[in-house]
Amino acid sequence: MKTRLLHLWDALTSSYWFVPSLMIVGAVVTAVTLVSVDRGVDQDWLREMGFVYLGGADGARALLSTIASSIITVAGVVFSITIAALTQASSQFGPRLLRNFMRDTGNQIVLGTFVATFTYCLLVLRTVYGGDDDLAFVPHVSVTVGVLLALASLGVLIYFVHHVSASLQAPIVAANVAREFKGVIATVYHANDFRQPDAPNTDGAATFAPQGEPRPIRACRAGYLLAIDETQLVDEAEENDLVLRMRVRPGKFLTSGQVIADVFPAERAPDDVDDRISAALLIGESRTSEQDVEFAIDQLVEVAVRALSPGINDPFTAMNCIDWLGEGLARIASLPPPSPLRCDDEGHVRLMLDLSTFDGLIDAGFNQIRQYGKDSVSVTLRLLEAIGCVAESVRTDEQRRTLLRHAEMIHCQGMKRFTEEHDQESVEGRYQAARTALSPRDVADPRPPRAAARG
Repeated sequence: MKTRLLHLWDALTSSYWFVPSLMIVGAVVTAVTLVSVDRGVDQDWLREMGFVYLGGADGARALLSTIASSIITVAGVVFSITIAALTQASSQFGPRLLRNFMRDTGNQIVLGTFVATFTYCLLVLRTVYGGDDDLAFVPHVSVTVGVLLALASLGVLIYFVHHVSASLQAPIVAANVAREFKGVIATVYHANDFRQPDAPNTDGAATFAPQGEPRPIRACRAGYLLAIDETQLVDEAEENDLVLRMRVRPGKFLTSGQVIADVFPAERAPDDVDDRISAALLIGESRTSEQDVEFAIDQLVEVAVRALSPGINDPFTAMNCIDWLGEGLARIASLPPPSPLRCDDEGHVRLMLDLSTFDGLIDAGFNQIRQYGKDSVSVTLRLLEAIGCVAESVRTDEQRRTLLRHAEMIHCQGMKRFTEEHDQESVEGRYQAARTALSPRDVADPRPPRAAARG
């Protein structure tokens, strides 16, 4: 249930309608409340307060009408600017990054402020009555608040112009994606504490084998696996004394009827086990970074690869993405790898997850940038520096061998592509620095001695 609520909240905060809708509701409540206050407040007390509007009905109508018409015009301009910004971001940074712009709380509040002010002025305007009869009514406090909202909207407009200009800068985009990268790392790598009072550790997870013959569980529909409700799966397995082994992980595309899990033992599985397991899986039309570390990496890689395309040719943006990738991968290397095992309250293993490996994450982070940046000396050097940065945080020899393999590929590619002697010396120097960061723990060079000597 918690996973579904987090998914729903993420979907709501990634839309342009949720926050403005809440602000419209707030504007309605505020308008009704203040009009009621105006009906009961003492007029003599209002005259003693210098900042309260004390004009007549005609002036109140003109003022509220001017604010409402001006604000809705500005809201249309803001909407147009937002669409133009999204279009530019899609073409420059990739369509998958549109979600990051849409979930920008600042833009949502700006749009919500305008539509809320418009709604408030309309609701107050309908209560203004002129004349000398008993029905005459001018909501002085409400009109004053409308003026204050207009001033606030002006300040929000200035903020919006600055915010959009800043948010389209490539370093800011990369930093925002890196912030999301850190968030999903914290989510996935701290899940090791979930329901594991006496669970085997990661080393023992490789040797754990469920008992009995498995029953395959098939996907009910096609789409990307967004998140897994581990609590629900553990509860279902505990209820029928089963062990569930997942064959897919968040981020993978599922086809209808694809085997996504195995249930052990098959004879204890209920008839509706497929529906129960499927109910714990969140499937959508596009990937998200809720539980998918690789997707967060892919977003940084996409920005870097687009920057290295001949049409853009912006190696500085690519190097900026490499810096953030190195920082995120170093954070992963410094953390204990999460166990794929999940247990019930009594410590019995009930769920085996399919988790991303360190080797796979390093491949996702460096392979495409290395391939597309093969003609850029600066990108090659920055990749080797990033590997040296990650090397300082590695915990196992397997991780060091993975990094050394990538350093070797980058080094060999650079020595073949760059003919300038100084460029070759720079590549060799960065490679040796990366090897030095990896070598204190007796990591062997995978190249033959003669090849290593040739560089």
